[in-house]
Amino acid sequence: RFDNATLTATTPLFAGGRLLANAHAAGAAVDAARAQRRAAEGEVATELAQRYFGVQLAAEAHAVRLATRESLARHLAH
Repeated sequence: RFDNATLTATTPLFAGGRLLANAHAAGAAVDAARAQRRAAEGEVATELAQRYFGVQLAAEAHAVRLATRESLARHLAH
């Protein structure tokens, strides 16, 4: 027989510590992803510059060789 039943429940006043920690962790993950993106963009820009200047250097070397060949052909003709 139960004449008197008692129920006790407690709730924390502040339960947001874990929520705040998760929010900070998510923010850190976003920052890390942004840093990785910037690093990848930098690598692509570096590769583009190297290839561009490599092509420019090859074009200049080709022009110098053509001029040298023409000069030697004129020298031979004289």
